[in-house]
Amino acid sequence: MEAQFVNIAVAVKDIDEAIKVYGDILGTKLDGKVNEQPALGIKTAMIRGNGFEFELISPLPGERTLTRFLETRGEGIYRLAYGVKNIDQAIAQFRAKGVSVVEAQASVGKIAFTHPKPLKGVMLELVQR
Repeated sequence: MEAQFVNIAVAVKDIDEAIKVYGDILGTKLDGKVNEQPALGIKTAMIRGNGFEFELISPLPGERTLTRFLETRGEGIYRLAYGVKNIDQAIAQFRAKGVSVVEAQASVGKIAFTHPKPLKGVMLELVQR
């Protein structure tokens, strides 16, 4: 599977406060606006600065997976995103190796998430580029 690193997502409880904190401490700026993705149950914000970017994510009311993560692990790195040329092929390759994959729709199109356990606690997001 050919994949290219896209970004790191950081789970936060309050996305607006996190934007301010990262701006004050690291000098980052919000790239665009805060977006709600109701299908995924999250709000997202891309922040950039000093040659790097990452995505802040926070749960919308009623979302359970990210909320549970925040309750048990606290705020911090949530997942790594990788761009793939053929998402269906990438999903098949992960499943063939025994990795559980959940498919979803997002504003960027079809995406998929791996279960973190087989990857030593790290969830990957696959995005077709």
